[in-house]
Amino acid sequence: HLRRMWRSKAGRDLLAARPSLAEALCDHSALAALPDESLGHYFLSFAVRHGIDSMALLESQHAMSRDYLELDPVRQWLSDRLTVMHDLWHVLAGYDATTSGESALMCFSLPQRVNDRALPIFIVTSTVTGQIGIRDAVRGIRRGMQTKYLPEQPLEEFLPQPLDQVRRALGITPPRVSHAQMKHPDMLIPAIAARQ
Repeated sequence: HLRRMWRSKAGRDLLAARPSLAEALCDHSALAALPDESLGHYFLSFAVRHGIDSMALLESQHAMSRDYLELDPVRQWLSDRLTVMHDLWHVLAGYDATTSGESALMCFSLPQRVNDRALPIFIVTSTVTGQIGIRDAVRGIRRGMQTKYLPEQPLEEFLPQPLDQVRRALGITPPRVSHAQMKHPDMLIPAIAARQ
């Protein structure tokens, strides 16, 4: 990820600024003050419904990591960003934090990630066990391929903007359009799916 980010101006700008996505996502009062249709407001609803605390998530990851403290500050920042970004991707893609929604998000994430050997295994297991249909898995992968490279995007700046506008800017097709015939209807976030 770091090498890929260094290759683009957007990535280099983000690496130079190193904003804290975790702090932006855990500031619930600031998110609540955003417009109802904003990405930040949708994320807040998602986080409250699922009990997500970005800072607690990072603390847990740091405690479990064998080498986090040995990383340089840039790699620590990127590791933290990638960790908390997952939950924001749920909202961007419209996939709920259900078993089938997590499976769909892994499919969406596959083209966005580098050298993650576990993802293909997880996706195959999810389709074999029926957690996600093969067509939905393929649609999820295709959505991830069509989306801009998310790790280099200034996601904090998108939080006040309308979710539909953010999706257009990032090249993410609406979930209801992409998954017109879902195998598992609980794959999509209900509040977002209802507005599509």
